[in-house]
Amino acid sequence: MATATRTNTKAGSGQAIAIARVLADEFRARAAGYDRTGEFPTANYDRMREEGYLRALVPTELGGLGAGYLEMAQAQPPSRGVTATAIASPAVSTSVRRLPE
Repeated sequence: MATATRTNTKAGSGQAIAIARVLADEFRARAAGYDRTGEFPTANYDRMREEGYLRALVPTELGGLGAGYLEMAQAQPPSRGVTATAIASPAVSTSVRRLPE
């Protein structure tokens, strides 16, 4: 049985991009410490959750920011420089958006 998926390429409100810019500075400041210790960047995920970044692709009617893939592509900077955050954050976002209609 095929499952329909929503492909959202619309331009969002820009909230995800604004959040990403704020978080990028915080994450960059901690990156060397994570590299040195090998610790998982739990604090980065806590901050992404607190700021709403992890619900960016969730439709607004379900409590998310309603961002599309285009906006999320532009909002990737928070994870740059912190490999563990960069690897896992797109997986979270993509799995949330692949919901049946």
